[in-house]
Amino acid sequence: MTTSSVSPGDALLRDLAPFSDPATETNLKTAEKTSLVEITRNGQLQKYLLMHEDGSLLARHAGDKKYVSIGSLLASPDFADIRNLVTTQLRIYRDFDIDRLIPPEGEFNSKKLALQTLTRATTPSQRGTPSADLKIMLLDGSAGVGKTSLIKRLLVQRLLSNNGSVNNIIPLLHIDSRGRRLSSLDEVLAQSLQLIRAKFTYDQLPSLIRNGLVQLAIDGFDELVDPEGYRDAWFALKDFFEQTGFGGPIILAGRDTFFDQQEFSENMHELSLPVDIHHVRLTEVAQATAIQWLTENGWQAADLEDSHTSLFLRGGSYTLRPYFLQELASAKGWADIEARNLTPRAYLMERFLDRECKILSEKLSLEEIDLKSHLTTVFEEVAVEMADTESDAVDLSFLQMTTEIAFGDKLSATDIGKLRHKSGSFALLENDPREGFRRFPHTEIKHHFLSSALLRLVVASEPIRFLRRGMVTSDLLMIFGEHFAVCDDIQASTFVTALQRALDREASFDRLFDNAVSLLLTSLVRNVEERHERFSDLHVSNVSLFGDVSACSLERVQIQRLDAAEASLVNVIFKDCRIVHLHVDETTRFSAHAPTVDRLHVKSVKGAVRTLFDPLEISDWIQKHSVDDTKKNSENKEALKLLDRVCRIMLRQHMIKDHEDDQFGKLFRSQYWPEIESILTSANLLERRRNRPVSGANAPFVKIKDPFGILANRGSSANAAIWKKVAAIPG
Repeated sequence: MTTSSVSPGDALLRDLAPFSDPATETNLKTAEKTSLVEITRNGQLQKYLLMHEDGSLLARHAGDKKYVSIGSLLASPDFADIRNLVTTQLRIYRDFDIDRLIPPEGEFNSKKLALQTLTRATTPSQRGTPSADLKIMLLDGSAGVGKTSLIKRLLVQRLLSNNGSVNNIIPLLHIDSRGRRLSSLDEVLAQSLQLIRAKFTYDQLPSLIRNGLVQLAIDGFDELVDPEGYRDAWFALKDFFEQTGFGGPIILAGRDTFFDQQEFSENMHELSLPVDIHHVRLTEVAQATAIQWLTENGWQAADLEDSHTSLFLRGGSYTLRPYFLQELASAKGWADIEARNLTPRAYLMERFLDRECKILSEKLSLEEIDLKSHLTTVFEEVAVEMADTESDAVDLSFLQMTTEIAFGDKLSATDIGKLRHKSGSFALLENDPREGFRRFPHTEIKHHFLSSALLRLVVASEPIRFLRRGMVTSDLLMIFGEHFAVCDDIQASTFVTALQRALDREASFDRLFDNAVSLLLTSLVRNVEERHERFSDLHVSNVSLFGDVSACSLERVQIQRLDAAEASLVNVIFKDCRIVHLHVDETTRFSAHAPTVDRLHVKSVKGAVRTLFDPLEISDWIQKHSVDDTKKNSENKEALKLLDRVCRIMLRQHMIKDHEDDQFGKLFRSQYWPEIESILTSANLLERRRNRPVSGANAPFVKIKDPFGILANRGSSANAAIWKKVAAIPG
């Protein structure tokens, strides 16, 4: 419904009707040059006379008080009170420092993102000049890449653009999914408006958007839905769009490929109104940007010139996402990171915990190591509660109760009292906009603790409501896979056995079966003897694989989204399998038995992603990245597999401890490793480091300087020579 298809009187009635009292009538009387609308508001009959010639209004019930436009009336204190809303936002974001944000990088409408251009494009038309169509801005990117920060940047920039004046600012309303699935869009909108004490309701938003008074940014739209519920979510959004009619742009933010996955653009054609769609895709920042950022935050040149930098900050790595870089900056160098021998994500979590435990140990009679164990349990329980209740925050009473239970048998009543009081200010939790609630600073942190909790609770056969009602997303699976890859053998085995037992007896119609299959297939990131080697007739939403994937056979399995970047699938046999969305990079390898793929999302060495739709192009890419076992029978395939596996492990944790008790150090006991190490050392691609302050047995650490390049560029001259020499090692 556009402005031209509605008469001035009908447009006025449409905009004022949502502001009338419930269960009251609205009336419209039209004449040649004027229209009169009558509504009951706050128990009082109100009459507004519209002048067709200039669009001005007279409030007949208030002594013919004049408003220059319908927008002016709706913005007034008697209606939406937009100035008060802007004043509230200025208070909320008074400490938000734009200068501390890493500038976003990516694409805007398939061209290089320019922040100034994006700012102009996301700014609504000035009041009184409504657009003829509905403008939609899709904003996507991976977790931690800066979508929420970009929305807040745009919001605060606008607040500060008027030199402190609250006049003529069109406020950007940041609507947060708050961890909930979209059973009702109205519910999400209502809660967000309540938190900022807005003087209007969710059903009045379309009127305000049409008149250029407010702008919406729905953050985490992809988290509001699951694959089965997407159509319901789409109809809710479609209904909201059609109620709005025109104006915007309305910003919808979600994870990368979500809008493409759900064929969002095609669905927009179902609307009975003209739509103008723009697309922003955020990516990891460039390595040069990251180095500059770390330099500005106290990193020394010696650290940034270290070979660790090119590995840790390689193109497309999640460590180049703004969230991780901001946390990495405080490390001030590689020394502490190397000493922990962890993945980048695990390092950040450990650093958070250590910092908290050091503070608590000064106040409580408990060793730091015990504090860390029990504090981890607290954060795990918090993450599970959030997942179970589909929320991204817990109330303070739950946090205090969980803390008391976790430490109850370790501390005196006095110390428990101290800890209960302190729990509200744990460094790993921050204040939620709702009074008395706490939340994790980022979903990556929540997923870290939820992953470790899933391992513990499934092994203990404890019920987890989240697995029955929620959805194990691809982002959660990636982090869970990292946890599973390094947990002890007994826990890994028991976890897989428990999942398989649950699947064998599961016959309900909730989400447990789908979630359990997602976890079970993701557990293929490591070898587990008790796991089934054959999976058949399954339909699963998400699977995440990396490293040297265990040998198995998948028959008639359909996966909605499989993330196989950095994965070797040469031991996986696909028979009549379909992958709707397959995410790969130049290190991904297949066997001769590959699946049918609908869409292939290929990440380049520098991190850019291109999507292939043509079946012939997809088949050609997969074939070029497949292993042909029929050729070169003289090759030492075991030595080649060993080099491949060691490189893939080092993509995650960057070093391997050369000790037989180390989970991955056992690989160096292979008869072929000494010769492989000699080949890599001669090419200046391997080094050994000793006397690093790591717990456990004293042993050297082996580091390959460019494992990604060795895996991704097998055909280049230097790397081709390495693979050829390894293939020629005597069997």
